[in-house]
Amino acid sequence: MAVRSLLARLAELVNGSDELKGLFRGMSAVYQYRLSGEDPFYVEIRDDGSIAVSDGEHSSPTATIESSSEVMEKIIRGELDGVAAYFRGQLKIHGDLMSVQRLANVLSRVRGRVQL
Repeated sequence: MAVRSLLARLAELVNGSDELKGLFRGMSAVYQYRLSGEDPFYVEIRDDGSIAVSDGEHSSPTATIESSSEVMEKIIRGELDGVAAYFRGQLKIHGDLMSVQRLANVLSRVRGRVQL
């Protein structure tokens, strides 16, 4: 499954659940994804915890994430540790690293509640 589709599914699940939106509430960030084999897209997390996935390039993302689609899918599904991928050079992050770490922490909590 393409990473964009996987994240769009995650957004749909989160937006449909007040409990899951609560996990993202207050994050307010934009994550630009540049993945091999996929067109660029970005994920916007709003203050209320809702998530939007959009095609293209955002003018001022909080962080830009670059990787192969395969590596990113494994990270999202919890099959590969993002920190390990980062230190192996499989994942590149430009911008606010702490924001990406917060996103990773929240995603790990969400994975325990939904099937991605």
